[in-house]
Amino acid sequence: MARRGLRKGRMPQDYPLIVVKNNIRFGITGLTTQERLSAGDGSVIVEPPLMALKKIWKELQSASDYQIVLSHLGEEAITALADSFPDVDLIVNGHRKSGQYPATMIGPTVVMQFGYQGKKLARADLGFSAGGREPLMLEKSEWIPVAPGTSPDSSVATRLSPGSTIEARSVYDLYIMSQCTYGRAALKEYIDFTRRAPGEEWNLWFIGDVRGDSLHTLHGSEEADDEMVWLAVRSLYPEKWPDFLAAMSSEDAAAFMAIRSLKLDSVSIKKWVSRKGRPALADHYRINTNARLEVPDER
Repeated sequence: MARRGLRKGRMPQDYPLIVVKNNIRFGITGLTTQERLSAGDGSVIVEPPLMALKKIWKELQSASDYQIVLSHLGEEAITALADSFPDVDLIVNGHRKSGQYPATMIGPTVVMQFGYQGKKLARADLGFSAGGREPLMLEKSEWIPVAPGTSPDSSVATRLSPGSTIEARSVYDLYIMSQCTYGRAALKEYIDFTRRAPGEEWNLWFIGDVRGDSLHTLHGSEEADDEMVWLAVRSLYPEKWPDFLAAMSSEDAAAFMAIRSLKLDSVSIKKWVSRKGRPALADHYRINTNARLEVPDER
């Protein structure tokens, strides 16, 4: 949880969120681990999750009838969360590993799960006493499969306000090694795709490993050096980034040839690589390592 401060008696609209339905106030906040996907990002202070929740808990309770926590802590940690804050009414948990049920109880707290990779959604019927502070009651729950063409779930849609819509946004990630022949071919197809879908969000990530203070990639240190140059172009010249990738999508393309053809400042790029290249590339390698390790346990 990133703290921005709370004034007594006033809850900011964005942290935590207070939602009022049928005169019942639902207080919603989120918790994440202290691990950073991007170690170089110092713009946010990430406090220990339970300590951060403790700092706002009394104000959250005073501002709401029911408290909901969106947890990115993982399946093992939510037991400690529920034990430490038994007044939490609902925990929505990410990173399910072995639990088989869409919703369950930990003491008086209802816990809802996510399906792996968004392939299933959990739906639960909860009972509560309007205007009171009776605990939520888990009446029944089920998994809802999600696939292309899945229609809105009527039991959820009917509870939305008239005219409410949920905007769907797709994110496309491509993981490559900059000097891999197959990676360059994939990049060419990826560039063609992004031009046909300009409104979608897309990202390019590099594949490698971080071992202590060393960066390791399949094609050796020259590949890592090359990838740092790519990241420098993306950071210093974001408006030229698509053109640079298009130039680099051919099998024999060289980064500094593309830099020259695009009339970019090679001196600034080299300085960026010297100062920021290694931590930036290490962040990429850690991200793809986490993606590879996120293996489901779907029994």
